[in-house]
Amino acid sequence: MRKNDIYILKDEIYRILQIKDDNCLVINCNGNSMPIWMSLDTFWDVPTISDEDLYTQLNKELLEDDLIVLERKRIMYERFTMIAPILSFIDDSYTRSHVINIIANEYQISKQSIRNYLKQYLILQNIQALLPKERVQK
Repeated sequence: MRKNDIYILKDEIYRILQIKDDNCLVINCNGNSMPIWMSLDTFWDVPTISDEDLYTQLNKELLEDDLIVLERKRIMYERFTMIAPILSFIDDSYTRSHVINIIANEYQISKQSIRNYLKQYLILQNIQALLPKERVQK
């Protein structure tokens, strides 16, 4: 078992974010919850999938960098800048919440938006998870 491994357990997909002692910090890729600690034994003899399989399961697609419109790319990097300070405290829910509060106040954005950006990034482990939805021109 390694950091960033992806497991399918009872129709749920989990990504390992950290491993400490006999526990691992995971994020449920299907759900809408923040990372939680689970026993390593939970994932013993559980099938893994690749990042590509995860993208398929979640209907996500990675784009070639030069195909991303400049404005969408700017927003993606702005969102990453917001969540980057939280990544150091991902395993400490109290500190993580405190840093989210500070960032929400600093950027004048809701705490829920910050949490959503963080979860999206943690699930895919790719900055493109932070791309805004593409608007269809009429």
